[in-house]
Amino acid sequence: MASNPLDKRVFSNKEIENKAISYVMGYLQRKGEKPERCSHGADVISNGKYIDVKGCLKRETNIRMTKQALDFINKAGKMKQGSFFIYYVYDIDSENPKLMIFDHDTFEKNKVEEKKWIIQPFKIKKETDSIPLPKRKS
Repeated sequence: MASNPLDKRVFSNKEIENKAISYVMGYLQRKGEKPERCSHGADVISNGKYIDVKGCLKRETNIRMTKQALDFINKAGKMKQGSFFIYYVYDIDSENPKLMIFDHDTFEKNKVEEKKWIIQPFKIKKETDSIPLPKRKS
């Protein structure tokens, strides 16, 4: 019986991130390392490696790094070959997620700067209009 595409579970970004980090932690432990969860700049530190973990549902998804994460790793002196890695976990919702590991040189050779603008509504001190939803017909 064919599965219904609507049966696919939708994961939040936080759930994808947590699943990817759990996968990487398990991978490193199976290799005999003692990874530690980190909260600033890198997601995991293991055997002197600063690892930024990225997770997604499909391999075709672009990997994005925040300026804050890169700044932290730079300030820590870890943005160099042998210290900085990106562990990219994809097919995260399958029974067999896959892992690609990118070292510092691969990152430097392939990074593309992306500029974007954001607006943060919670910082704007302006009243807004409230538009009521149309009433349902009985």
